[in-house]
Amino acid sequence: MAQNPLKFKKLLKQAINQIHARQDKPKSVIDDELGYAAGREGRTAIDYWGRGEGHIPDTPTVEKLAREII
Repeated sequence: MAQNPLKFKKLLKQAINQIHARQDKPKSVIDDELGYAAGREGRTAIDYWGRGEGHIPDTPTVEKLAREII
């Protein structure tokens, strides 16, 4: 599978926006929760993956994020 950091960044942002709309939580709280669910130290990982041209974490981390988002 070809990696596309910009697409990952866009999809992650869409997921955060949808969670925000459904749960009426601040996006910073959502970022923290997703970061912790991915096994990281809160929102800093989410910020990093969405910075600049985007970054894609390793496959196990993407799987953890997907499970948490669903």
